[in-house]
Amino acid sequence: MPTLTAPRRAPCQVLVLPFRKTGSDTEYALFRRSDSGDWQAITGGGDGGETPLLACATIPASDFAARSE
Repeated sequence: MPTLTAPRRAPCQVLVLPFRKTGSDTEYALFRRSDSGDWQAITGGGDGGETPLLACATIPASDFAARSE
C-alpha cells in the first residue's frame, strides 16, 4: 500500500489586505478568483528564510488581476 504524505507548506503563510484611506473612510481591495469566482484577499507563502514581510512584498502580480467590478 502506498504511503500518503501531506503537501509541503511554506514556512510562513501571509494574508495581504490592500487598502486606501479616502477622507475619513477606508476602502479595502478584494480580488475575484478566476477558477471559482470567490472573492478573497491576496494570499501566499514565504520560501526559505523569507520573513512574512518579505513574503508579502514578493507575491507575483500575476497571481491576481486588478480589475474594478
